[in-house]
Amino acid sequence: GRGGSADKARQQVQAMSRGAGPNTGGAGGARGGERQGLIEMVQLLSKRNLTPVAVFCFSKKRCDSIAHSLGSMDLTTSEEKHTIHVFLEKCLSRLKEADRKLPQILQLRDLLRRGLGVHHAGLLPIMKEVVEMLACQGFVKVLFCTETFAMGVNAPTRTVVFHSLRKHDGKNFRYLLPGEYTQMAGRAGRRGLDTVGNVIVAAWDDIPGESDLRNILTGKGVSLESQFRLTYSMILNLMRTEDLKVEDMMKRSFSEWRAQRAAPAATAQLQAVDEGLARLARTPWPATYLGCTREEVLEYFELNEQVHELNREVQASIMTSRAAQTALGSGRTLIYSNPINGLPELAVLLGDTPASCLTPQASSTAGAGAASVLPRGTGSGPGAANGERRLALLVLHQPGGVDDRHLRTVQQLAAAMPQRGPKPQATSLPDEFAGMVAIPKGGAGGGFEGMRNTKRGGGPGMLPRYGDAGGLPYMLADASLLDIEGIGRNKIKVDAEDILSGEWGAGPEGQPDAQAQAALVAALRALQKTKDQYPEGLPLPDPRADLKVSDLNTATALTERSSLITLRSQTKAAADPSISEAYALIRGERALLAQRRELVHKLSDAGLQALPEFHKRVAVLQQMGYLDAEQNVQMKGRVACEINSTQDELLATELVFSGVLKDLSPAEAVALISALVFQEKSDVEPELPEKLSNAWKQLTKIALDTANTQAEKGLSIDPSEYIREVLHPGIMQVVYEWAQGTPFADICSLTDVMEGSIVRAVVRLDQACRELLDAGRVMGNMPLIRQMHEASAAIKRDVVFAASLYVA
Repeated sequence: GRGGSADKARQQVQAMSRGAGPNTGGAGGARGGERQGLIEMVQLLSKRNLTPVAVFCFSKKRCDSIAHSLGSMDLTTSEEKHTIHVFLEKCLSRLKEADRKLPQILQLRDLLRRGLGVHHAGLLPIMKEVVEMLACQGFVKVLFCTETFAMGVNAPTRTVVFHSLRKHDGKNFRYLLPGEYTQMAGRAGRRGLDTVGNVIVAAWDDIPGESDLRNILTGKGVSLESQFRLTYSMILNLMRTEDLKVEDMMKRSFSEWRAQRAAPAATAQLQAVDEGLARLARTPWPATYLGCTREEVLEYFELNEQVHELNREVQASIMTSRAAQTALGSGRTLIYSNPINGLPELAVLLGDTPASCLTPQASSTAGAGAASVLPRGTGSGPGAANGERRLALLVLHQPGGVDDRHLRTVQQLAAAMPQRGPKPQATSLPDEFAGMVAIPKGGAGGGFEGMRNTKRGGGPGMLPRYGDAGGLPYMLADASLLDIEGIGRNKIKVDAEDILSGEWGAGPEGQPDAQAQAALVAALRALQKTKDQYPEGLPLPDPRADLKVSDLNTATALTERSSLITLRSQTKAAADPSISEAYALIRGERALLAQRRELVHKLSDAGLQALPEFHKRVAVLQQMGYLDAEQNVQMKGRVACEINSTQDELLATELVFSGVLKDLSPAEAVALISALVFQEKSDVEPELPEKLSNAWKQLTKIALDTANTQAEKGLSIDPSEYIREVLHPGIMQVVYEWAQGTPFADICSLTDVMEGSIVRAVVRLDQACRELLDAGRVMGNMPLIRQMHEASAAIKRDVVFAASLYVA
């Protein structure tokens, strides 16, 4: 097909673009075919006067390698070369002679002289500013840059080229999001100079499919997500002030914005619930046949709720087991948990619910869910919905006003359903057998027994259906397996075919025809006899012997449920035939009270999403001595408030109080602290002096203890992952040598970390030293003050702290 041909063509283009053979570059470099394609593209854009061009790559090393692969290309005039040279000399004059000869500076000078440039976070800050200024003045004709160039620098170009549409987001590779593409592509077109901007997708590495490309170009923007995170420093600082509570800060965060926006509606809902409770309180207590009091009905209700809770734990696995499915045959007695009135009622299974009887399932006003329409599915029988088996039950029912309210709701939903058209005339042999249903032996899974004709009448129609037969009130119900509270040991004789295929409405007051009525009377009398025979409750099968339950927890829960059912059947309310209205009153009241608790929690500070994490972090701070039992900030907490430049203020504070820094020289101390500041990865293992190496091992152990304490208090922290996230020793040797006075050119050879990343880390490290110096003042620790002062002075020199061109 067309899709397969397109995929095959795309694979061929990708194979050609990879450029196999001697010209293929190494890892991260520009491949032979790719390099030639770049040269041709840049020449074409230059010839058509479509420069300056910004080429977006999503790797710092790839930017450098591609730019250096275009060594033969020269895009500037002699006059432009002179202007660039003079500008560079002026900018670099503030550096020492040795720093001006750094490899990165020499390479970038050569590129800029020819109209090429590189811009990414790995550049020295001064060279990044030089590139930005020359790009804004139009001297950089082709700039190879990462996406940060599109964020913070106002330097539009005439053309934007995407080297690839895939990037690594810190976890895995993915295609650009529509917002990311728009941000970068928006650099194309200079206001007042270009009537249109040009965007080219080169994508040598990975040509996207049509759907991926369509999503990148025209997809919807990503929804805003709150990045609010609770930190120990935030908690400690807020606890030191009386003007603002932590809970107030949480409420003002974007993460709680939706909840706070919904607060007025929740308040109105709470008021309506309170009014409903007041109405129920004014309602007279319904009189029952046995004179059950409110306390007796409440006891019955609570036992019922305990049974329901156990049902939710085990019923799904039990009712779908082979033993239970085999037992669920026509005539089996059951305990039916009626979702309409909430009462357990004795029932007999007629079979799977016919498709014509499937109905909108509506909860009562105090019931357990919103109305839903159950379409015909493909489950175990004709009444299956969404793959779930549906059962037709004849229930020995306790009538009440809740039935009328529920029936009205069902009729309204049924009226809203689309009407079926007239049944077509039989025109073929299969049509002659319409209405014939296969009868399995012994219920589900028992083999084939024969055919039955369901065309005698229209059946009972949509269920539930209420009535009275032989003086016994009943309900025909459509039940799910989860509505079955228990499967009885015994079966009764029931003519399910006569009931389900009878001519309903043929008798008085909508009752069925005489044949179906007789079947109903016989079945209901058998049910009543069974109920009288077992006044303490229907005997249920043994979990292990009968239901073949092997799981100990499930068997224990079933045994406990049987005990509760027996206890429930012994209550006065269980024997009361007119308990329905009183039970509905208690049920509605308890439902409103549960709703009220939920709304009160939602509107209170306890409903804040971050509050559980806050309590866990407070427990950690108390355990480690940052807060006392009354949540007053202690000395360790005051020190932690001073530290903001490390990746974990708790670990930095523990390092200070452990005494590890006390035995180190300023150079060794600042090198150790760099592991808490540096954030990138390095494949080079640092070579450390013995004292610094021992200190590193001690810091690792402190980090492990800190992680374990947090995990013990319930925070989702994996100790090994925590150490990998907060400790990065990649530039410890570099910082140690730099603090010892080693030239910058020499320390760059000790690591694979780029020069710009080293500078950024050292600048941040200087800030960390000043924060630890302030912490020393809080503690009154003069040795720490002197140590941090000397460490800061040792690293604060030369190219690392060269003044910015924008402010100097």
